[in-house]
Order: sequence, then C-alpha cells, then structure tokens
Amino acid sequence: MAYRDRAAAQKGYNTINTMSIVFIPDLNMAIIQGKPMDKKYDDISRLLAEPTRLEIYRAVIGAGGKALTSAEISRKFGLHVNVSRMHLEKLASAGLLLSSYRKAVGGGRPPREYSAGNKLFTFQYPPRDYQLLADISLAALKSGRDAETLAREAGYRIGEKAIAAAGLKPGTVRNKKLVASLKKLIEDQGLFARVTTSADGGLEVRAFNCIFKELSSKYANLVCGIHRQLFTGLCESYFGKVEVTSDFEIAEGGKSCKFMVIQVS
Repeated sequence: MAYRDRAAAQKGYNTINTMSIVFIPDLNMAIIQGKPMDKKYDDISRLLAEPTRLEIYRAVIGAGGKALTSAEISRKFGLHVNVSRMHLEKLASAGLLLSSYRKAVGGGRPPREYSAGNKLFTFQYPPRDYQLLADISLAALKSGRDAETLAREAGYRIGEKAIAAAGLKPGTVRNKKLVASLKKLIEDQGLFARVTTSADGGLEVRAFNCIFKELSSKYANLVCGIHRQLFTGLCESYFGKVEVTSDFEIAEGGKSCKFMVIQVS
C-alpha cells in the first residue's frame, strides 16, 4: 500500500484518484469489481486505511489457511485482546474475513477464530474491469467461439438484468426511462459517459474512460472490437435491433470514445 502514515491514508481514501489497491494476489480468490466511489467500496477503503487493522488482515490471510483467534492476534501484535477482537470483527462484518467458533478442547466457551474470506476487493480509479475482459476471452478459448460474439451475448445478458431490475421493458430510443437506465448502467461500468440524442434520432454516447484502457492501447483492434460488441449487446437488450458505430479515440491517446446508436425498425 502506498500510504506511509495514518494521516496520508485518511487523506487518500477520501479522494481515491489514481489509487489501485489489490489484496491477496497469490491466493485463488474471487474478484469483486465496482465503482470506486460506491459507499460499499468507500467503507472498505476506510476500514483498511487503519494501519494496524491492515496488518492484522494481512496476518490472517497470510496464515497459510490456519484460522487465528483474537488472543493469537493480540500476542502477535502486542495488543489488548479487546482491541484485536474489535479489529477482527470489523473485518469479518465487511466480508473480508470469515469467523467461526473453534472446536472446544475440554470445558469452557470455545474461542472465535478468523480466517481468510472468499472475496477479494479491488479499488481502481479510474475504473478498470479486466475481470470482464478475461471472462470473455477465456470463454472464447474454451468454447472455440469468437470473442466478439461472446462479448455481444454477455452485453445482452447484462442489459437484460438491468432492465428487469429497473422494472422496465425494451422499447425505443425515445423512451426517456430506458435511456436513463442505459446511462446508469454504463456509468456503473465506469465509462464516465455522456448520453445525448443525435440529430438523426439515435443516441450519441461519449465515454471519457475506457475500462480496458491499458490493453486497448496495446491491442486496439482486438480489445476495442470486444468492447464494441459488448456495448452493442447492451443496446440490443434495451432497444432491439440497432446499428452501432464507434470511434475508439482513447486507445490512440485521445480523451474519449464515441458510440453512435441507431435503432433499426
């Protein structure tokens, strides 16, 4: 972690502008992506900005699969047992650790023990979603199908879920509620998008962030092609048959990318 002291940490987690924090890189754990400024992720960043708590977290996940009690943590860090228990409970409440009661040996109340959770939280700003890109690419390798086709199908499924969650049904690009829902969805993906109605009655989506930026700069045709089809699938779930044209300027060092969406009757 880049912070050198508590004050710097507290200052950093309130802004989170170019920070990327990834924990447990050597363990096989699920990655949860989300908007960096969502309350859930902001709370996690605040939780781990406390240096002692961060070290306790690292100690538990680095224990080789062994669960640790608050007494064991207290001895390791020279803390009062109540302090170590407080830190451990906060980590467990956030889902970063799992807690259970250790099997009692003899009489007495069994101690609560803590072990690594099954979630890996990542914070990235500007947002990136390489997990999504990896899922599509690996699915293509496994199935032998075209990655762009799989991206389009994935986009459609994502859009379907968003529409259902909003209580909407597919319709036209003139439906303001649908357009607002689509805008929220692509904002949630981290595109920092501006959505406007174009002169020909379609939609113009101007994205000021690329969630695959570093790889799109290296492999523009491949990565931008996947992203184009992902976005097309999103739009098809909302508006049916559409024609999407795109201009991926960010991959070439520009400040934004543009998607033009025309609904085909």
